Amino acid sequence: MTDSNTPEIHRKLDKIARLLAFLVLFEFLKLAGELLTITSVGNSFFSMLSLVIVLVLLAGISVIITS
Repeated sequence: MTDSNTPEIHRKLDKIARLLAFLVLFEFLKLAGELLTITSVGNSFFSMLSLVIVLVLLAGISVIITS
């Protein structure tokens, strides 16, 4: 590996990292949908708490993706 190949390798690794982040985001959204469906049957406090947790985690993941 030479220094001239380093930027190209970094671009490829960045693309792979972004694709993995989108995959994690997609799986997380599926899990969040199931969590909200389960908690919507129960107490409204737990439903709101799970919604807040989902939104905070979603914001964290979106920050990681855009950085």
